[in-house]
Amino acid sequence: MFSSTEAWSGIVGNGSTQGARLNTQGQTLTVSNLDRLIGGTSTQRKDVVTLAGTGGNTITVQALETLIGGSGNDRVLLTSTGTTMVVESLETIIGATTGTALITLAGTTGNTMSVGYLKSLVGSAGKDVIRLDAAGSTGTTMAVSLMETLIGTDGLDMIATIGGGTNTMFVQGIEIILGNGSAAAGNDTVILASGGNTIGVAFLETLIGGTGNDIATLAFRSGTANLQTGGGTIAISSIETIVGGAAVNGNGGRSAAILLDVGNTITVASLSTLIGGGGKDVVNITLRDGTPIVGDTAIPWSTTGSTMLVSLVETIIGSSGDDLVVALNSDGMTLSVSAIESVVGKAGNDVVVLGTGGNTIQVEALETLIGGTGNDVVTVRTSRGATMTVSAVETIVGNAGTDVVYLGAGGNTVQVQAVETVIGGTGNDVVTITDTAGTVFVSGVETIYTPYQTLTLSGTDTYVSLPPAPADTTPPSITAVSIPDTVMKIGDTVTVTITVASDSDTYTLGAGSTVGGFALSNLTKINATTYTAIFTVTSGGTDVAAGSDVPVNIVLTDSASNSNTPYTTAISQSADRIDANRPTIASAAVNGTTLTVTFAEIMSATSAAGLTVTVAGQSRAATYASGSGTTTLTFTLASAVTQGQTVTLDYNPSTGNLTDTANNAPATVTNRTVTNSTPDTTPPSITSVTIPNQPAKVGDTVTVTITVASDSDT
Repeated sequence: MFSSTEAWSGIVGNGSTQGARLNTQGQTLTVSNLDRLIGGTSTQRKDVVTLAGTGGNTITVQALETLIGGSGNDRVLLTSTGTTMVVESLETIIGATTGTALITLAGTTGNTMSVGYLKSLVGSAGKDVIRLDAAGSTGTTMAVSLMETLIGTDGLDMIATIGGGTNTMFVQGIEIILGNGSAAAGNDTVILASGGNTIGVAFLETLIGGTGNDIATLAFRSGTANLQTGGGTIAISSIETIVGGAAVNGNGGRSAAILLDVGNTITVASLSTLIGGGGKDVVNITLRDGTPIVGDTAIPWSTTGSTMLVSLVETIIGSSGDDLVVALNSDGMTLSVSAIESVVGKAGNDVVVLGTGGNTIQVEALETLIGGTGNDVVTVRTSRGATMTVSAVETIVGNAGTDVVYLGAGGNTVQVQAVETVIGGTGNDVVTITDTAGTVFVSGVETIYTPYQTLTLSGTDTYVSLPPAPADTTPPSITAVSIPDTVMKIGDTVTVTITVASDSDTYTLGAGSTVGGFALSNLTKINATTYTAIFTVTSGGTDVAAGSDVPVNIVLTDSASNSNTPYTTAISQSADRIDANRPTIASAAVNGTTLTVTFAEIMSATSAAGLTVTVAGQSRAATYASGSGTTTLTFTLASAVTQGQTVTLDYNPSTGNLTDTANNAPATVTNRTVTNSTPDTTPPSITSVTIPNQPAKVGDTVTVTITVASDSDT
């Protein structure tokens, strides 16, 4: 033992079992050939010891702050009381099995070292290569930081990174690695050695596999390290199998993997979330029993199926269980699936392509579904209704909501059940409806088969009722026809009320339906027993006197094309006169200033408006005198007509007020001849009488020439 005031520069043992205890002054010295060295007890003054000699040292140390190896093979053993020490250039360092050793590596060139029974190891600024098998140890639990390479033992090695720094480690033969759990505390990246690895990881940011078959599990339990429900989110590359967490005590497994490579083929089990890489990712889902992958305790993984959120994955192949795949994001996915029982999309445009060999699958919130070459049976998973486009699918089964199926282009042969709407594509679509009750709307479909009938629609929009309504062979039955009991004139639109036997159907008018000889139109259903139609009284029709029968001929046709025998029971009322002809002038005569116009029926007049009288080519004013309510109307001319003058009349109904008792106006009259009955009161006027200027004898016939004032009369 050093005295309290001595300061030595080196200690050399004599080869026998020897040791030294340093004083409290703090020593910087070299030692060689010692078996044991104990540092001073001062917490302020540090002991820095360098192992000397080229032959290497095997030494037990305690309470040293810094230990630097020499050029030989130096083997250092730590005492059981615990050690915190900086070391450099040692080949082997072995902690006590009951102590707590915290070793920090020094130097810039890196350390290659075999260690055993250490609790914590912090790397240097160089590249440190650490083997964990010193002293034949088989299994290590150690915290590390700033390590470049770790090589495990034949036992179960558990490594935990220490927060506060970024760790990128190459590992081999390590069974469990625990990251620091926070990217802010240090980003942990682990690179696996070639040849294949089976490893449990938790709280790492990145795991990169080697060239062999690498199996990584996020769920394990070893001693007090219980990660049965999974170890967070990890980015992986070149890993062949990744296993997520298990549901334990009501807590679902929590594990997510992000694929880093451009194109991955990977097997997953019990993974909660999987995010693909930039290439085409092929994912095989498998099931595991409870056998632990690493650790000493069975893991209760699901053996009946899996539920996984996915994004940016191109192909998923399901397990033998019941597998549910759910879109993670709302930006749409295009996914090929095989042996998957359920796929749930999200708000984006999700396209699912079914693998070959036939699939039985439930879907929800998908926009497009494309079947494979086998027999694909698709069931809508949600009762909220689905709208999707399907192609090459053999069977579609709807749910309780309103399900709308659009068939893809190229023609489809599909069986549907519990689907409300089927809309065909551009090809020849043949749809078999297996429901026995309900209604299905189809559009753009060429052929429909139901349990009851075959419908050749050729794309026509049709509601298919199941079962179909019984054939309707009963024609409409008209029980009464009526019109208003009032006078009807030319131009009047008349409403006809048709009473029928109660029927929920809606009828149409049959061709040739008339009332009073006028064609009916605008058939309108008022209720189950009442319809209305209209006709317009047109000029030239058949007049019907008030109280006379109005002829009826009405045919109605129902939606099944049944028509009644024409209904011909006439309408008989007291005042339903039909006047379908305009009043006509029977005769017209003038005598002096009195003009009489006789019509074929009783007329009404209040003035001579619209009447034009022409006398000897000159218009002559006229005023109404009398006759309204009779067949003859009398007018007074402004001046008398003389005997022999030519008189005509014209009438414009648009400016006149002459009407018959039904308020029909006469037609336009043009240049109608008026008989001039004015008497002749002027005697003939003889202006001269002559005979031949020659003798006449008895028996001669003599011509007398009488000259009179000019007169057209005879």
